Formats: sequence, C-alpha cells, structure tokens
Amino acid sequence: MSKLPHLEMLRGVAASLVVADHGLTSLVAAGSLPAEITPYAYLLGMMGVVVFFVISGFLMVRTTASVPGGPATAVDFGARRLLRIVPLYYIATLAQVLTDSLKGAPPTMGEIVKSLLFIPYGPSFDQPMHPIVGQGWTLNYEMFFYALFAVMLLAPRAWSAKILLALLMLLVGVGALMRPLAPYTPPTTALQFWADPVLLYFAFGMMLGMAERRFGPWTGMRWSIPASLALVALAAAIFHFGGVTFPVSLEWQVVFGVLAAIIVVVCIADHTPADGWVARLLVACGSASFSTYLFHTRILNLGLRAWSKLPAVLDHPLLLIIALVVSANAVGYAIYRLVERPVDRLLRRIFWAKLPKRPQPQAA
Repeated sequence: MSKLPHLEMLRGVAASLVVADHGLTSLVAAGSLPAEITPYAYLLGMMGVVVFFVISGFLMVRTTASVPGGPATAVDFGARRLLRIVPLYYIATLAQVLTDSLKGAPPTMGEIVKSLLFIPYGPSFDQPMHPIVGQGWTLNYEMFFYALFAVMLLAPRAWSAKILLALLMLLVGVGALMRPLAPYTPPTTALQFWADPVLLYFAFGMMLGMAERRFGPWTGMRWSIPASLALVALAAAIFHFGGVTFPVSLEWQVVFGVLAAIIVVVCIADHTPADGWVARLLVACGSASFSTYLFHTRILNLGLRAWSKLPAVLDHPLLLIIALVVSANAVGYAIYRLVERPVDRLLRRIFWAKLPKRPQPQAA
C-alpha cells in the first residue's frame, strides 16, 4: 500500500471530479440537465486537475529530496517519468486515432506527432489547445514540468528546487507579457501555453514539499477525504457567491490553487491506517486514476449510450452521474490491472538495466 494512502485516495477523488464534470456536461448536452449546471461542472473538473498538479509538484520534491544532483539523477528521473506516462498515453492516443479514422475524421500526421511529443497545439489560432486525447492537455503541462525538473536536478541540490520555483514564477510573468492575464485569456500558442498561470499549481505543490523538507512531515489530520470533499464544496460556494466565471481570472485561479494545496495538505497530514474495505477501494481508485483519467470519456460515451435506452434513467440525472462515476472507476481499474501495470512492469524489465544505476541517497 502507498506510504501516503490518503494522498492516493485523493488521486481517485480528483479523477472522479473530472469524470463528474464530463458526465454532467454530457447530460446538459443531452437535455437532461439545465445549462446553468455547466459552470459548476467545469469547476469540479478544474478542482480535480488543479489537485493533480499540486500533487505532482509535492511528490517531485518529496521523492527526490535525498538523492544527489547530477546527470545520473536527471536521467534516472526523466526515465522514470517517461515510463510512467508515455506507454498508456500512447495507447490511448492511438486508440483515439483509430476511432477518429473509422468515423471518417482522421487527425493529420502533424497532430499525431505533436500529441505524441506533448507539444501543445490548437485546431486554429483562437481555439482551445489540446491533443488528440482531449484531456491530455494536462499531460502536456505535466511533461513540461517534469522536463524542467529534470534539468534542475543538474544544479546543486540545495538550490535546485528554489531555482525551479523561481523559474516557474518567471515563466508566468513572461506569459503575462505575451497576452493579458487580467482579464484572463486562454493560451493560443505553444509559448503562451508553457507560460500559463497553470504552472503556479505545480509551484504550490513544490512549496508543500519544500516545507516538509524544512519542518518535517505534515501531521495531525484525520478524516481527510471527507474534509477534502468539504473543501471542494467550499470552492463551489466561493465560485457561486464570488460571481466567478469561465475562463477563470488570475486572482481566482490563485484562490482555487490555494484551496487545492490545502486539500493536499489535509491528505498528506493524515497518517491514520487506511483500514477497511472503503479505504482499500479508494486507494485502488487512486492507483488506477491515470487509467481512469485517460479513458473515462470513452467509458462515459458507452455508458450514456447504454443508459439512453432506458429513458426513465435520464429522469434521475444524479443517480446516473453516480453510476457513470462508479463505472468509469471500475473500468479504469480494470485497465490499470490488465494494461497499465503489466506494460509498466514489462518496460521496466526491458529498459531499467540499460539505465545508469540510480544514485544513492546522500548521507544525513
């Protein structure tokens, strides 16, 4: 079981928030829910994604805290990140290419190459930037962050995290020179994408990791998942009463980023045993969260198609959303057990021996 089981549970919650977002907007499109629901659905998805980014920033600092800097460390870090992300993402991308081709709308070779290389692009200059697998836009940010982190591991360890933190802030500042951030406008070029305020969420996570290194482990929490859901509800209340609209302005992005950071702290500070079937189920959902995230849109499409044959079900959208979220997590876990984990183990056996030996932690 994870050394931070409650953080693993939070991954499952974050993925479920994204699933709920897309499920709700699908029901709005089908006429089963009023359009007024849409911004609140977007908020759920946004909070799920922001939590993922904060977790990434925290874990990258935490997992590299005791290793020395240098080329071997940077190569080892980069290889581990590639083996974690690339195989399943490529499978999802190629599956989507096949689906689109069968529908008579195949992506161009340029779109395929950019998607596989995590290069952000949009269908046109003023359109949202996302790869062939739509939700993969978050992975474009993840891989950019990992690339920066790997480079920073070449620097002296006492300064590497601080340098990267400053660099992320600098990039956001440069981004503000390329397009207005007040009011906020979504990026329309790769350079704008790589300098978006989204990078602040990784910075928040890094700050949590740096605080842990300086002051010791976060402790003192219980009931972290209910508390996290309460904080998501607080985010919804702030969204509603604050009159927030999409695209979310920079100051509100910071507010929701801080809330997401608090959610992560709540979970990493909960060291109570993850006992019982509910805890094990939530940890399993967290372990499978990457598979769930990548494939949930397909699962939702199939689920909605199946449920649409029972019109009475569409009259109870809340129950339908719950069923869709449960189904997405169940199928995501099956993909994790049958595809993601076996492929990961196979590739590690093939490639790990060819990599430089992982640097040993520095003596205390």
